[in-house]
Amino acid sequence: MRGTRAVFRAGWGVALLLGLVCACAQTPVPDAGMGTVWGYVTLVPTDGASGAGGGYGDRRLANVKRVDYSQLKYAVVYAPTAQRADAPLELRIEGDADGGACLKPAFGATAPKTGLRITNTSASERIVSMPEQAWMRKLAPGETVSLESLDEGEVSVYLLGQPASASARLWIAPGARVDAGSSGRFTLRGLSPGRHEIRAWHPRMPPGRPVMIDIGEGDVQRVDLEIAIDWSAR
Repeated sequence: MRGTRAVFRAGWGVALLLGLVCACAQTPVPDAGMGTVWGYVTLVPTDGASGAGGGYGDRRLANVKRVDYSQLKYAVVYAPTAQRADAPLELRIEGDADGGACLKPAFGATAPKTGLRITNTSASERIVSMPEQAWMRKLAPGETVSLESLDEGEVSVYLLGQPASASARLWIAPGARVDAGSSGRFTLRGLSPGRHEIRAWHPRMPPGRPVMIDIGEGDVQRVDLEIAIDWSAR
């Protein structure tokens, strides 16, 4: 009996130790003087999710039946209350063997004043258009164009003469931002001490509800975010 108890206690101790190690491995290392937020973004089908949309017209319910809620694939977590200088978003025009082209990455995010750069890496001239920004430009092979002043909101970038699948969809919002992984995990660093608003955006849904946090110097907080869509209105 004593041997059984000893084995049980040893096994319980090992399990507890492994749990603590896993928990520590998940939590990001703090940054001196700045705040860090980490967590997971999940897609949630919700009946009557009235607060999830607003001003998005038919796109609030577009492709609802084809959304796989178990696969996030892409999302952006951002803090519009935080001011941090990030590098411009880089878009590439890539050609294929059949003479067509597409934009990579297909989804992205940047800030209005941070802007973006578009480089034509294909072997042919390409015309790029952003209707929401009233902007269009022809790019020669190897040419790069920079846009340093963008309006806030969602932006679709098209290649004239190419199918819609070759386009890119971008989110333009002020503040600090970070891409979430395919599992939804994110780590948003560089937040100044104080109160911040944390949000998430998915390219096929309206932005999620904001979460307000108070963060101090060197703090690391977990914040899980949900992006909901009104499943009852499908």
